[in-house]
This record gives sequence, C-alpha cells and structure tokens, in this order.
Amino acid sequence: MTQRSLVIVAHGSRAEAANAEFLQLVDKLKTQLTGSYAGVFGAFLELAEPSIPHAILEAAAEGRRGVDVYPMFFNCGKHVRRDIPGIVQAVMGENPALDIRLMDYFGSGSHLASAMAQHIVAQAEE
Repeated sequence: MTQRSLVIVAHGSRAEAANAEFLQLVDKLKTQLTGSYAGVFGAFLELAEPSIPHAILEAAAEGRRGVDVYPMFFNCGKHVRRDIPGIVQAVMGENPALDIRLMDYFGSGSHLASAMAQHIVAQAEE
C-alpha cells in the first residue's frame, strides 16, 4: 500500500447539505481507494471547512509526506487554473518537506462523457 494520501477538493457551498453530500462522497471513495491511498480527505476551496491547506496538513500530521490533491471540478476555469495551484504552491513553500502533487481536475478525464451518458441513459430508462 502506498504511503501517499489524497485530498479531494470541491468548491464549497453556503448550503450545508451540499457540503455534506460532498463529504459523503469522499467517505465512499475512501473505501474504494483503500489499496491506492493510505488516507483520503475532503477539502473545500471556499465557503466551507476544511480548507485545502488544513486537509493537506491533516494528511501530513498522520505521518504521510506524500499528498496528492485532486480538484473535483468539471472545467478548467480560474479556480483550477489559478486558485488551487496557488494554494498548493503556498502550502509547498511553507512545508518544503512535503511531497505534494497537484493532479488533473476531474473534467479533464477521458471517461467523463461515457460516465455521463451512462447516468443519463439509466435515468431515461426508469
């Protein structure tokens, strides 16, 4: 098993139910990623806690020096292009012993159209 942790980043919402829904997804992913990551954490860019720096440091506090940061965003807007990389760079600058890798955002995956089509067809057939 890897000694890396994963921080999954969502935007964050003023609606607590939306934030709770994201954290429930993170909990489901923890079980699916057990063999790939030693720890899986959720974080929010804004409007909710835990913040990205907090989640990265929480992963590191558990003795893990490697942290992958995965933006769960559909498009490469300013948050993916500028804000999240800036936050990750700041955490790296303040914690040079940590090995932090910023992964590609969710929407960049080639699987997305297929997964959406399956979801749409499943609902259309109900």
